[in-house]
Amino acid sequence: MLISLINKMKKKNTGLMVLIIILSILVLTLGGYIVYDKVLNKMAKHIKKNSNGTKEDLIRRTTLFVGDLLKYDMKHVGESEKEMMDSIMKKGKGVCAHYALIESKLLRKLGIFSL
Repeated sequence: MLISLINKMKKKNTGLMVLIIILSILVLTLGGYIVYDKVLNKMAKHIKKNSNGTKEDLIRRTTLFVGDLLKYDMKHVGESEKEMMDSIMKKGKGVCAHYALIESKLLRKLGIFSL
């Protein structure tokens, strides 16, 4: 159904409408990430506010923050990234991958390169 709608719009040269539909689908699909992005921004702001501003202190405080945020729970092994974010944000639980994911996201929010 969606494909046929997009094809009809392409024939009518309504590229903007196609773009709007695609963006709408992405927002619906990634909706959790958008909500989590706001929470991550608040977490990063809290970390930065309590830091002396050096890169080393931001990394140290982020690591401590993540350690306090999560509890280790083997039930969450093998989750997808979306499932990991749900486990982190809704349950405060995870395994090593969860700790690494949230720390990396927070460090990037703080302007520190992280994979």
